[in-house]
Amino acid sequence: MRVLPGPTKSNQVLAWSPDGRWLVAAGSGDGVTVWDVGTNAPGQRILSAGHGGRLMQFCRATGRLFVAFQAGGFWNWNPDTGEERQYSWSKEYSLQFRSMAISGDGCEIVFYCYRYRYRSSRQRREVAGYTVTGNGTMNQIWSRPDDKCADEHSFVYHPSGNLFGLGRHTDEVLRFELMEPQSGNIIGSFAPAPATGRIAHWTLSPDGNRVAWTADQALYVQPLDSSQPPLKLPAIEDAHRRGLAWAPDGRIVAYATGTTVRLLDPDTLTEVRALDWNIGKPRAVAFNPDGLRAAVSGDGGRGWVTVFDLE
Repeated sequence: MRVLPGPTKSNQVLAWSPDGRWLVAAGSGDGVTVWDVGTNAPGQRILSAGHGGRLMQFCRATGRLFVAFQAGGFWNWNPDTGEERQYSWSKEYSLQFRSMAISGDGCEIVFYCYRYRYRSSRQRREVAGYTVTGNGTMNQIWSRPDDKCADEHSFVYHPSGNLFGLGRHTDEVLRFELMEPQSGNIIGSFAPAPATGRIAHWTLSPDGNRVAWTADQALYVQPLDSSQPPLKLPAIEDAHRRGLAWAPDGRIVAYATGTTVRLLDPDTLTEVRALDWNIGKPRAVAFNPDGLRAAVSGDGGRGWVTVFDLE
């Protein structure tokens, strides 16, 4: 394991670049911290004009980092050139982003957000789709009001090319659903999510066949094409739980609980390995693209981020 130089308290979210060179951390503070993992250089602050970057994702095709800040707007960063670009919306309203999904080819971005008119307390929830050109320019192609998407990590791109998310569009019952990214129309849904109370976090497997989520009482893994009940790993009472990720090959689920990160076999939820964590409670966990490393951030000390070798 290696603790990266240059800690940051704003480390509630982690992401790796598609080539595995860059690791970024953001969350409740200003900007984004980025490390060149192959060197011993301290992390550098980028996009410092934004605050609350809990939604961020690298585009697999272009390598650009997209960040939707709670305050400060929507930005992208080009690792090759260092260019930072802010996107502008109408001067009549502002957007508070709740979810963001970027297609694998980088040509589409979909947001779930709250739209506020300036000098007004009125708001509406909406889902909006954009195309992205080769130079990063965005153009809106559709939008619609929507108050039935769930706020908890609302949607991601499914390997089929559709959007996969959590919502109540089908029959007012909380389900995982499929949405067409070119129009925002609901085109399919799965069995209702079991009555597990609040779904705190969820993550789709790389092949799109299973979904893992945490609720107050347990961790669950559910095959999407099966009527079988989900696998269940009961939570330890009062244990801190934050951080959930699939390995790129789908053979491991990383589950941050207590003061460790447990690597679990998703077929049985038995522990394969534990990543010892001695710097407070883990906040986020992320596998690099080849699955040979995992990064973990914690709340202790000054906000360290550690990279574990998994070979």
